[in-house]
Formats: sequence, structure tokens, C-alpha cells
Amino acid sequence: MSKILFYFWALFILFVEIVFPQITQKQKITYLWPTDASKFLTSSFCEYRGRRFHTGIDIKTWGKTGYNVYAVRPGYVWRISVSPFGYGKALYLKLDTGEIAVYAHLSGFVPYIQERVEEEQKRIGRYRINKYFKPSEIPVAQGEIVAFTGQTGIGAPHLHFEIRDARNRPLNPLLKNYKLPDRVKPVITAISFTPLGINSEVNHDYKPYLVKPHRIKEGEYALPELVQIWGKVGVAVACYDKQLNIRHRIGVYSLRLFVDNKLKFQYQFDKVSFQKNSMIDWERDYRLARRGLGLFYKLYKEPYNTLNYYVPNQPWAGVLQTSLMDSLPGLQNKRQQSIGSTSFRASTDYLLPGYHDLRIEITDFFDNLTILRGKIVVGAPFHLYPIFSKEDSVNHRIENIVTDNIAGVNDIEVSYYAKNKWNLLAVNLANFIEKGGNDTSVPFEKLTGNLPLENYPVLKFIGKDPFGAPSYPLIYVDKNKLRANSPDPRIELALDFYDDYVRMEISSNVILRDQPQLFFISDSTDTIKIRCFQRELKQFIGKLD
Repeated sequence: MSKILFYFWALFILFVEIVFPQITQKQKITYLWPTDASKFLTSSFCEYRGRRFHTGIDIKTWGKTGYNVYAVRPGYVWRISVSPFGYGKALYLKLDTGEIAVYAHLSGFVPYIQERVEEEQKRIGRYRINKYFKPSEIPVAQGEIVAFTGQTGIGAPHLHFEIRDARNRPLNPLLKNYKLPDRVKPVITAISFTPLGINSEVNHDYKPYLVKPHRIKEGEYALPELVQIWGKVGVAVACYDKQLNIRHRIGVYSLRLFVDNKLKFQYQFDKVSFQKNSMIDWERDYRLARRGLGLFYKLYKEPYNTLNYYVPNQPWAGVLQTSLMDSLPGLQNKRQQSIGSTSFRASTDYLLPGYHDLRIEITDFFDNLTILRGKIVVGAPFHLYPIFSKEDSVNHRIENIVTDNIAGVNDIEVSYYAKNKWNLLAVNLANFIEKGGNDTSVPFEKLTGNLPLENYPVLKFIGKDPFGAPSYPLIYVDKNKLRANSPDPRIELALDFYDDYVRMEISSNVILRDQPQLFFISDSTDTIKIRCFQRELKQFIGKLD
């Protein structure tokens, strides 16, 4: 019986090799590691390199030169390049697979290759050469020493190594089944949430919001706060990888974004094209990098990005799009029960108001996984307009809450300002908020309760809608209790330009008695009053679109 099974398997293997020779041949292909310097990387595939991709890997040579460089497969010398810049001394081997192996920043070549270099330099009369060879001129065997590591061109000593396909497109060299010592999980340093349109906001602002994650343990992070979004918002992550105790920070291999446990966007770095080099500034967050805020990988696809390795691969894929509203919110208070037809429109691609789970997964090439978890809340921006009445010199009473939130307000938080920080005011909300009637669409019939403001000349009110999303802060300043000897206000205006709007921020060195007004004056248009709101005690923001 065993002999029968033996002959059966022998015939089966022979059949597979005859019918599917390409499969078995591919399985047998092995690539040698290109140097004896080390198996540690100082740079990985597709890292950012000044408006282009890093199209290979950099191998650590311990600050030294002269390590052996090997032919990773049988083939021939296809090209030799020598330059004082860029790759310095570089060797290009055409492999028996049709691929091209590139070795750069070399200190020199083996004698029989060096002779050809010197012949060409003498022939053209200069140091810099770029010479191509025929297959029969300089054949090489797998494992043959062809050159030596160096530091020519740009950078400290290292070996830059590439694998390109037959059409000269860079491939990730680690796809060639190289085994490297790596048990270290990627590190996440920041998460960014960026509004992507004039009607989009993050935490009631129009600029990117950056969060430093909380590290729970290696490979596990959490968002330390709840982030509120509205409109179209893009998420990006600043992260890096390491190998064991090597100090170099290298790029990661794959990134995935999940929302409510559903995979929303992913990509990994297996190959790239030289023709798509400029796309890296669409894939990484160029604006944040230019502002010195870090190097972020976007977890969404910009419409002008023509790279095709994303899943899904379509414009705006991965963007957090909240439910659209058919009309803008109108003014609502306790006496108004109808403000017109306003409704949410949602589909599988839209996030409904309320809380949502966010998860980011990042891996290096050897499947070391890092996960970040957090929550976001979707909520339309809305304002509070408390109406105060003064009962005596000490006590104030809120008679009414007016809000432009169509869904109403379910809760309110009151803080007072003291010792240069906001402090939560101990208010019995059960007594402070008095609901009346059967009008469930208007949760505040009346807000009552005496607030002793003698010690609290500055208060902040934040409401929460039924979905848990907070309102814009309303800051109340008792002008009579501001210090009379306060220094003269110094007002500063900062402009921040985005694709389709300008963010304007007014800041002051002192608490202002009245909200500043901002106007846009142009020769070609009428004067425009910019609507500003108070985001912090001494900060007001607005936008011009």
C-alpha cells in the first residue's frame, strides 16, 4: 500500500511540474541577501523622500564601508552609473527573472567591473559615467561578489538596495522572502482629524485637530479623548517602525482604518512607479509636514491621487462622511415647535449622529501589529443663547435657552474660570434644568436656579444634543466684575489658508468686554462681515469661503 501511495505522489508531482511549470519554478526561486554587512534596515520601502518615494531599502553598515555586495540572482551587469551625487557609484544587474537589482552608494566594484568603469571614464574623459552593457559582456553568478558598500553620492555609509520588475518599476525587496530579525511593533505618535470642506468641522474648528494617543502597552494605543466631527473629515496617522534595538525609525508596511468594526480603507507598500512619485504628497499630509507637525499617512484617498493600491480605490475613499442635512438648522427656542422641514439623509457610507468606534491597524512587513482604538461623536454644530435676568447684585437667573440645534439640547455643563483654568461648577442639574409640558422636541421649558456669580465673573456653558455631541461653547462675562486696571487689549489676527476657505483667528492678551467684529473689504466685492464665535476665553474664530 505504501508503494502505491509513493508512486501516486510521484506521478502527481510530475504532472504538476509539466502542466504548471511556472508555479514550481517560482517556488524554487531564491534571492540571496545583498550584503554581509547586516540584516538591519535604516530605511524601508516607500518612505517619504522630499516629494518622492524611497524606492528601495537601506541596509545598515555600522558607519563603515567595504562590506561585500553579492549578486542576489544569476544575471549580468546591465548598467553602471558613477556620479558624485545621488546614488554615487551604482550597479544594476539584470537578473534571470527579468528583474533588475540595484546597488547604490558603493565604495567600489570588483576588479573586472572596475576595469570597465575606468575604460569608460578614460574614453569620455570625465568621472561621471552611465554605461549600459549587453547580456554577454559581464555575466554574474548568484552569490558572486560584485561590489563593496560605501557612502558615495548622498548620505552616511549604507547600502541602498532595490528590486525592479522587467518594466523598471520598483518592488518591495522584502517580498523576495528575506527573513530579518524583527519582533518590534510599530509606534504611533499622533492622529490627525482634518476638515475637508467649508461645511466640515472637527471639535468646532476648521483646522486639523491633532491628538497624541495614550500608550497602553507595546502595540496597543487608545484615543485619550472624544473627538467630535461634522461634514467630511479625513483621518491620518503619524507612525514609524523599528527593528529590535536599532535606533533608526523606518516606515511601516500596511495601514487599515475601521469604523464601527467595518474595514473602511487600507493600503500596503508592495510596489510603486517612478511616474507616480509626485503622488506621495497626496498620500502623506503635506500641509501638516510643512507646518512642522509631523509626517502623517492619510487614511483616505484624495481625488487627485492617481496611485492605485488602495482598497477601495476611488476618490475620497476612507473619508468620514457624516449624515447630510437637507437644509441648514434654524433658530429654535422653548416657544417654537416648528422650524421647517429638516432631516438627515444617510446611506451605508454616511455616519449617523452619535458615537462611533474608530480603529486603526498598522503592521510592518513581518506582521508585527499595532492597534489604536477610540471613539468619535458625530454631531451638527450648534450654538446656545442663554437669556439672563439679574435678580440682585449677586444672583443671576437663566430664564431661557435659545438654540439653533434642530434636535434640541438634553444636557448642559457649566464651568467657571479661576486660576487660569476652567473649573466645573457644581450645579444640581436636576433642579437647574426644569422640563415642562409634553413637547419632547423642546427639552428646555425653562432653566431655573440661582447662580451666585459674585465669585464667578466668567462662566462657560456647553450643551449636549440627544446624540451626545457638544455645542459651541457660550462664554458669559460679567463686564462689571472685570478688573478696571486691566492692561490695554492687544488684538492679533491670524489667517490660515485652506483649499476652499480661509480660517481666521482673533486672539487677545486680556478678556474682552465685547466680541470683536471682523470684516472682509475688497475692491471687487461688497464688504463682508465674517461671522465669528468665541471658542475660548481669549480666542475667536471665523472663516471666509
